[in-house]
Amino acid sequence: FLIKKTKNKNKMSARCNTEDLNYSACHDEDYEQFESSDAGAANTFPCAAGDLKKGDFVCIRGRPCKIVEMDIFKNGKHGSAKCSIVGEDIFNFKKYELLCPASYPMPCPVVTKTELQLIDIDEEGQLTLLDDECEQREDLDLPLKDNESVARAIRAHFDSGKALTLTVQKAMGIEQVLSFKVESSCGK
Repeated sequence: FLIKKTKNKNKMSARCNTEDLNYSACHDEDYEQFESSDAGAANTFPCAAGDLKKGDFVCIRGRPCKIVEMDIFKNGKHGSAKCSIVGEDIFNFKKYELLCPASYPMPCPVVTKTELQLIDIDEEGQLTLLDDECEQREDLDLPLKDNESVARAIRAHFDSGKALTLTVQKAMGIEQVLSFKVESSCGK
C-alpha cells in the first residue's frame, strides 16, 4: 500500500489506487528493493507470563533464561494477577528477576541442543567439530569466559587422547558449548 496525503494534512489514507501503483512510481531511482528482511523475532515466540512454569525458557532483559522460581499472586480486590519470575541465563548462568502482569506476553526463546563430535582444538581454543551429516564446523570456541571449568575439562580430556562428544546449545542467535561426555571405546 502506498500512503497518500489527503486534503486534511493531519490524516493519512492507506487506500490502494490503481494510479498509485503504476510502473514508473515503483521503479524510479528512489525505490529501495530488499532481498530479504528479518525482524529478529523468529528466535522467540510469545507466551503469557501466567502460563509459564518452573523449567520453561523465557527472555529477561533480552537474555535467554531458564525459570528457576515462579510465583503468581493477586494484587488486591480489583488488581490483576502479577508474576514474579527469577530466571538463570542459559549461557553465563547469571540470575535475572522480573515482575510483570500475568497477561503480559513474554518472549520465549527457541532453544535447541545438538551433539557434535570433537575433532580438534587449536591454541586459541577454536573447536573443529563434526555434526550428524559428517559436515565439519569450525565456528565455535571453548566457553572460556562463561564456563571455564567445562573448557578446562574438555581441553584436559582431549589432550589425553579421549574421544569427546560436545553438547551445543543455541538460542536467540547465540551458540555455545554447554557440556561434554567422554565416549567409551568398544575394545576396552
